[in-house]
Amino acid sequence: MRITNKSVYINYLGQLENIQNNKFREEIRLNTGKQINNIEEAPNKLAEIKLLQHKITNNENYLTNLQNSMSEMRTAMESMDNVANTLINLRQLTLDSIQVVNSSNPQTIAVQIKDLLSDIVSQANIDFNGKSLFSGTATTEKSVEIDPLGPLAPFQALSKNKLPYEIINVAATPANPSGLTVIFKGNNENRIINKDQNSSEIINLKSDELFGMGGTEPELFQDIIKIYNIIKYKPDGSLRTETDFYTPSESVQIETLQKSLLENHQKLINSVAMLGSKYNRLEALSDQLINENTRLNEIKSIKSDTDYARTTIDLKLEENALQYSLQVGSRIMQNSLFDFLR
Repeated sequence: MRITNKSVYINYLGQLENIQNNKFREEIRLNTGKQINNIEEAPNKLAEIKLLQHKITNNENYLTNLQNSMSEMRTAMESMDNVANTLINLRQLTLDSIQVVNSSNPQTIAVQIKDLLSDIVSQANIDFNGKSLFSGTATTEKSVEIDPLGPLAPFQALSKNKLPYEIINVAATPANPSGLTVIFKGNNENRIINKDQNSSEIINLKSDELFGMGGTEPELFQDIIKIYNIIKYKPDGSLRTETDFYTPSESVQIETLQKSLLENHQKLINSVAMLGSKYNRLEALSDQLINENTRLNEIKSIKSDTDYARTTIDLKLEENALQYSLQVGSRIMQNSLFDFLR
């Protein structure tokens, strides 16, 4: 009789533990909102959920990369749009200066041209989140420091800042009576991002694409300085007055330089348009990743999220089973020696 009674207790306690575990599992599902909380519940299903989450996380990382790059590209395009408009104003000012009917003081025009040059250099030094946009891979102050053994070494003592483009004053010469020049301390390397695991994209506009060749002294800036010098100074290096007309040679030079400005303006517009097409590609890919993650999250939700209606019913069933088991257990526990002697 004792052996029989003990086996009943063991069986009862085992069933009671199972019911309590089932009840606890349903409570966890309701609290966490997750259908699977332990690998032993459904190892195959949990592996599928983990793979889905890995894909979603990868997409989110690429999406963050794309959106940051797109913000940078928008800033770059806005900046170069400003430069393009400035070049239009500068070219018109240059054409006005050679008109016979124009009575403006050449010194006044020269000041305006110098101001426009400063505006272009300021736009060329635009940064995004602390990184210069138009200096290749040299995006920080440290990376644009002048190398004492490099091509810009002669300008090291004249440099006053750590920006990629800088207007400096060198010794005046007959060819450059103002002594103005613009130096470029960056490089013309591509900055590349991974759009996804299979492809990449160049996201920067380079100096030689925007401001022409010339390496450390881009030709667009040098052309503007040449125009400035012709308007401000006479061939002998003295300041030009309202009564000092251009020589035939100077007129030809200005005509040539303003055409060069027009060509640089068109090259700049083309470069910005190319960047715009890249931006559109990244935007389309970004939308694609957002839609894919929405779909993956829906699949993951179906596989992993709690069905609250069903789980609530299951929890109620387990609670009822537990209450019934406890009642049965209380009756078993009440048996005494006399019950077994009947």
